[in-house]
Amino acid sequence: AGWLPAACFECLNCLAYPHAMVLDTGFFCTIGEHIWLAGPERRFLGSSNGRYMGVGIPTAIGAATALAGMPVFCAVGDGGVRNYLAELTLALQERLPICVMFMADGRYGSIACTPQAAGMSRRALEVTHSSWWRSVGAMGVPAKSVENAEAFTRAAEDWDRQGPLFLELRFDPEAYGSM
Repeated sequence: AGWLPAACFECLNCLAYPHAMVLDTGFFCTIGEHIWLAGPERRFLGSSNGRYMGVGIPTAIGAATALAGMPVFCAVGDGGVRNYLAELTLALQERLPICVMFMADGRYGSIACTPQAAGMSRRALEVTHSSWWRSVGAMGVPAKSVENAEAFTRAAEDWDRQGPLFLELRFDPEAYGSM
């Protein structure tokens, strides 16, 4: 319920054009794996078995290249976005139709909510200054911060799919952790 990753995946399930989904790893990944309606016109790629954080953007670049024009939605979180963010300049140069959905809760959500994390320093679990849309925009990639499901739906529907797009989706950490 409310503004959480499930609303984003439901929106993407309703898009009328063929597209692919790439999931990095995190809480959003588990939600996406359960909600995403995969099929021949709706490919799925992810780190589902290995759960390796940070593979989302490079996988999306490979998928967009291999799928020749098929739009690719790529979900990454606070931990995975940092690894290959600069690679979006390649997506821009090659006009690859990749929409990066940065699903942020300001911490390493899937680690922060585990019982083992109870005794850990909160500093080890939180990601400070985890906002990237302005930096990505400065690299030339169209980017915006999206605050609710309606704005996300508009952004996904209005995307021209002629090159990359970066959407920063900020979620309440407590709601995100309990989804």
